[in-house]
Amino acid sequence: MKILYHITLSPPRIPGTDAVFQEVELLKDEFGSGIIRWYPFSTYTKFLPPFIFGVHNIVEIWKREQECDVHHIFHSIWYPFPLLSLLRKPVVFTVAGGLAHSLQYAPQKNIHLILPSEQEQQLAIERGWKNTSIVYPGIDTGLLSSIPPLQKTDEFVLLAGSAPWEASKFTQKGFDLMLELVKNNANIRLITLWRGVLFEEWKDMISQYGVEDRVEVYNTWVDIATILPKVHAAIVLADRGGIVKAWPHSLLEALTAGRPAVISRTIPMADYVEKQGNGVVVKTMEYHHLETAIHTLIRDYDTYQRCASQTGQSFSKDKIISTYQNIYEKIISESR
Repeated sequence: MKILYHITLSPPRIPGTDAVFQEVELLKDEFGSGIIRWYPFSTYTKFLPPFIFGVHNIVEIWKREQECDVHHIFHSIWYPFPLLSLLRKPVVFTVAGGLAHSLQYAPQKNIHLILPSEQEQQLAIERGWKNTSIVYPGIDTGLLSSIPPLQKTDEFVLLAGSAPWEASKFTQKGFDLMLELVKNNANIRLITLWRGVLFEEWKDMISQYGVEDRVEVYNTWVDIATILPKVHAAIVLADRGGIVKAWPHSLLEALTAGRPAVISRTIPMADYVEKQGNGVVVKTMEYHHLETAIHTLIRDYDTYQRCASQTGQSFSKDKIISTYQNIYEKIISESR
């Protein structure tokens, strides 16, 4: 079984800091005949229309197709790239950010759509998709599961990953709200994991809010297992689906280490967090909803932390590998 992976994102400036690339690398090491990039540039630009993604590599794609059994495309939303119609082998398409906020492009019969939750799968069925599967996330838990609990103290430390890649994402991902939260609450401190993009702009924002002494920035690759012992919870915000991964890796890593999650309602993982009680859901991107959620988390931290410790072992990489193997085998069998 040989799977050819296709990724539509620009590569992270700091290797190892993007969750989608991490997942593709994990699968490639197990099943892959290689990875082909569909984005022609090394840095992101909003002016490149997605319908031409992959065209610059079409010769390489056709050449590599001869030695693969399945194409597997990763994109943040469902988008009917014209190049998909030129592929002759079966196609798996992972909607990494979720379907709910994708434009309602028509389903394609030859595409097997991978979705992040039961709710997303039901939505796909309602939109006419016939071939769908749910794949829950998996990460290399490594040493994360052995990190001891952090006792609640007078200072409450939040970890924020999913750094923006363009200026508009500062607001869309709620980083301005996080700074306002720190400014208004002397007991809250923020650690941010950056990707080498918009670093100076982020430092300027921190300075404008006057919270330089309570916001820490890592603008390089770091071993998350060395950061999590210092934080109480991890936070990912988004004003819409599709701009962050449906199951953000920073939250999966935090839960594995027994740290609760703070997550926006718009992100598919929010349903899981709410049902399991291993974190708090921020209803909207209004400041008072964020502050209310954080105060609730701090007040009942022991309960949330205990739930996080009990549920955090659900995200092993073996589970995602096994799930995809079953999907690949089924698709290959049906194509013969």
